[in-house]
Amino acid sequence: MPSSLPPNPIVAQRSADLFSWQEFLALNWPVKPGERGVPDDKRPITADGARVWETWKESYEIFRPNGAEPAPISIAPAEDKIWEAPAGGKLEIPLRITRRGEFGEALKLKAAGIAAIDALKEIDVAPKDTSVTATIDLKALKIPAGTHTIFFCAQTKGKYAKKDTTMTVYSSPIRISVQ
Repeated sequence: MPSSLPPNPIVAQRSADLFSWQEFLALNWPVKPGERGVPDDKRPITADGARVWETWKESYEIFRPNGAEPAPISIAPAEDKIWEAPAGGKLEIPLRITRRGEFGEALKLKAAGIAAIDALKEIDVAPKDTSVTATIDLKALKIPAGTHTIFFCAQTKGKYAKKDTTMTVYSSPIRISVQ
């Protein structure tokens, strides 16, 4: 027997087979709501909903155009979906805040994208917060029925490429559906 093989190839193959099945089950487990790539160990594998592998980041979220550095701050909804609410209801949209480098200032998130949402009060984000929930009162803002795309933005200061800078940061687009 070649020295590069384990002493018992049947045991080695069995170990690889077990690992493969465990990995298959782990990837196909229902995902924990609001946490990309994290299995929900409180639910059985037969439960409805997205699977772990379906919530992995897309290549555009990992590989930047022309190898550019990632933005020092990113703002994105906790789930990539169309947020739905009845006309006159309220939407609760959890947002993830990711900070890189020396951008530790408090943020004031301003909603934009459709005229009606301009009246939404700014959302305060403390310097160390990694998440915040945007509550949108559709009735108070008079947001009409239909599908709309909104976003959040904030100005912040910090160091980028070893220089002090002030920048405006924009969230990824957020689709809302008012029925």
